[in-house]
Amino acid sequence: MKLIFLFILCTLCSFQLSAQCCSAGNPVAGSGFESASTKGECQVSSAIKYSLSDQYYFHDCKIDNPYILKSSFLYQNLWLSYSFSNRISVSAEAGYFYDKSQKLSFNDDPFRLGTSGIGDVALAVKIIVLKKVKPVTQLAFSAGTKIPVGAFHQSVDGITIPVSLQPSSGAIKWTANASFQRLSADQSWGFASQAMLALSSEINKDYLIYRHGTFLRTNAGVMHRVLPKMNVSLFGVLDVRGKDTREFDQVVTGTGSFAILVQPWIQYAFRSDRILFFNIESPVYRYFNGELLGNKFAAQIGFRATFNTYNKKKSI
Repeated sequence: MKLIFLFILCTLCSFQLSAQCCSAGNPVAGSGFESASTKGECQVSSAIKYSLSDQYYFHDCKIDNPYILKSSFLYQNLWLSYSFSNRISVSAEAGYFYDKSQKLSFNDDPFRLGTSGIGDVALAVKIIVLKKVKPVTQLAFSAGTKIPVGAFHQSVDGITIPVSLQPSSGAIKWTANASFQRLSADQSWGFASQAMLALSSEINKDYLIYRHGTFLRTNAGVMHRVLPKMNVSLFGVLDVRGKDTREFDQVVTGTGSFAILVQPWIQYAFRSDRILFFNIESPVYRYFNGELLGNKFAAQIGFRATFNTYNKKKSI
């Protein structure tokens, strides 16, 4: 009986669970305000992110779901970047889900449905088109791809787990990013804004034909240095997720949403090239095109280190 319930629930999930907490693929990462890159500079960053969802919504109204109690993930990424010049750099990012699961209820008996494993690998090229030293100003564009190297067909008792709970998105994605950052003359205040777009290819594997909806994230925020080695930032974030589709461009019921979030950051510099960062992401408003599980909060803590491998005189 439990196996039948699991099969029915997974079937429903495959149509309805493009949840904000557990959407397919890697979560959006970041490390806050970044220093200006220079030729020969290598940056290494790693962060752990936890996200929790425990409330269902129909459009923007809270509703009850007696079968799915909560959804969560624990994820760690590793990000590497190298600057070939003062304006051009390449980066690579990979990550691992220690847990990506949902807590379900069957006859008042809770049990876990989930996975763990390697997520997608992201590659990007970044070009700085505007760079000023006084005051520090930077405008940059980047483009890249996300490659699904992790597991995408994990199963429980022979039943394939829903797309939204798989470690990998299962699809190649193309990404584009634009970012602007400006600091005051004494670098005690700063402003930053960013826009990121991700387009998905079609998954056509075995009996699954699926395309993830376009994802757009924009944010803007201010930074203030409160101590010589510590600064705080506050960002407003807008997330827009397009509708997923199946074969013959059939729209997956209930997918697609937009959300407004606030994102406070704290950065502490042990040295100018060794930075500890922490942030919380909390939704202020969200709207779903159907009945979906909404994210309650996400928290991230990480560390970024910078190394310079170029000893000759630098020039912009």
